[in-house]
Amino acid sequence: MVKRTMNMVFCDSSKKTRYCGDMEVSSPFCQTSVFSIYLEPILNPYWKTYHEILTLSSVPPGPLNAMVLNIDFPRLSPFRPNSGPFFNGHACVPCVMRYPVCAIGGSGAAFRDQSSFMTSQDISALFSYLTEQGYIVEQGLTTMLFQGDINADNRKLVAMIRYNEPT
Repeated sequence: MVKRTMNMVFCDSSKKTRYCGDMEVSSPFCQTSVFSIYLEPILNPYWKTYHEILTLSSVPPGPLNAMVLNIDFPRLSPFRPNSGPFFNGHACVPCVMRYPVCAIGGSGAAFRDQSSFMTSQDISALFSYLTEQGYIVEQGLTTMLFQGDINADNRKLVAMIRYNEPT
């Protein structure tokens, strides 16, 4: 059996456009409406403790965007390699916060008040919020990834979500 590692980051925000001749082109994968929710272990550098929090594959479109804070976490272990061949020294991860980011401040404040992060106990509340805000759980994609032999490093896939923008 072959294990495959999947890092579902579709777009490096620093490389949104490229040039094809003299024409500027964008990647169609940078503006995706589908994202993944993960349960991911982190090291809280303030309290020096480990926690499992809800993270995303990318910053989502729609109202959930106000509840997401990009955080650069320290490695879980000095013996674990950095995240893949494209690692640029920073491992910013979009994290789902319990309160709007404007009420939390930066990542330092989030680490000091551990209740800022959403955990596995918040999954049903998060799904309820997502449903009320027009997001759809992509059950087919989620099932396909669960049944496939895909490993997402230390993260556990919770669900694939699509934002259904109101018309």
